[in-house]
Amino acid sequence: MQLAAQRHSFSGSSLVDSPVRRLAARAPTRVTALFGFGKKSNEKSEKDLEKEEQYAKQQEVLNRRRTNSWQGEVKERRKEVSKYLQDPAYKKKIDEEKRARFKAKKEQEEKDNPVPKFGIIIPLAPFGMPDYDETERFDLRLPFVDKGDPDPELDNDPLGLKQLGKALGLGKKPKGGDK
Repeated sequence: MQLAAQRHSFSGSSLVDSPVRRLAARAPTRVTALFGFGKKSNEKSEKDLEKEEQYAKQQEVLNRRRTNSWQGEVKERRKEVSKYLQDPAYKKKIDEEKRARFKAKKEQEEKDNPVPKFGIIIPLAPFGMPDYDETERFDLRLPFVDKGDPDPELDNDPLGLKQLGKALGLGKKPKGGDK
């Protein structure tokens, strides 16, 4: 009844009954069918999860700045470094620990990836291997393999002067009856 009273109070306006008005009255829903290809709006994408993670990290940094808790950590690190620089016995102890950690890490890598102690390296010819010669002999791709050099006169011309002369038309005999 109230709806009918409202309808009449707008003096016959069709705004109350319009589809736009009905959509506005509903709770807003996020449309993901265009780019999300129909996935439900309550599912979070990887991008959203990454944004939330970065936001949480930023909030943590801001919280540390507000409470000045970062100063305590900085003072501890500075104290440790000054002790390392001033006390030779402490420096020696720390260096030994670092060497031991490095050695243990190196040994673990050697266990995980063993290197053969002895081996004979046999070079392979690349014939028939498509990575190297595309299954054809590379020397057969050279020009004039089948017929040889087309002009045997050029064999005795290391500077290419005869070839230059032929290109300019100097070495040609006249055609016809000229004497």
